[in-house]
Amino acid sequence: MSLIAGIHLSNKRLIIAEFIILIFSAIISCVDKGNPNKLSSSDLLEVKLVLSYPSVTQENKFFIARDSQYMIYYQDFTLYRFPYKKTFTSNTANPNGKVESKITNMENRFQCFLYKKGGKFGYAFDSLNITDAKRYKIDSFLMDRLSIDENMISNSSDSLISKNPDKSEETYLRKKKINQWDADTIKLVYSHQFKNIDFSFSKIIDSVKGKKLIKVTLISKSNSKSEDYYFRQNREVIMELTSIPIVNPSIYSEIFKKYNKLDKN
Repeated sequence: MSLIAGIHLSNKRLIIAEFIILIFSAIISCVDKGNPNKLSSSDLLEVKLVLSYPSVTQENKFFIARDSQYMIYYQDFTLYRFPYKKTFTSNTANPNGKVESKITNMENRFQCFLYKKGGKFGYAFDSLNITDAKRYKIDSFLMDRLSIDENMISNSSDSLISKNPDKSEETYLRKKKINQWDADTIKLVYSHQFKNIDFSFSKIIDSVKGKKLIKVTLISKSNSKSEDYYFRQNREVIMELTSIPIVNPSIYSEIFKKYNKLDKN
């Protein structure tokens, strides 16, 4: 065999070896992408639902309350996180012998709910401790925590008064109010972002528009004739979906791994 022929043969073997390594790496990459043990930020989508609404104290002080809820999507899994404050107390006796309860600490925690697409049941647990999970029907659990009256967002009496050229924003005037909680003006913002997530302010609107309704603003004028201080104020309720970066995807690995074990029980 000539030297040139030997070099050609060696090159062919090298090319074949590199091709095999490339195929093997691609297979490993695909396996890792579906492996909850090796989650990366690109594998997950976290969506934040921001709620802003007016409220009144017992002293008739008007203020804007804010709340947020979180949804994490991974393949067929959906994980909801509902923030709450955990209060720790201790009981002590005062000099008169009367037992008094005193707050010693408060922690920010999350109630979580995990389910898989197409399933009927999901699992609720405190913070990220899935070992204490309790089984609930998906629809009933989410209805208690994410119930949105679609009639407040849209009804047959609404009249379109403005929209931008690409139809991503529309403003409606409500001609016929059902009660004093109804808004006078409704502003809606649509986007192709989040189109495939299951959460929806209105599945009917999403279907008709072919986009996801991502922001709702309900504007109500003050009613000077109302006996209720709350309704005598100008009010604005805002509901909005936004994406947020996932800093530490590894904290969700154990949750997704344990789901299949829970679902077999």
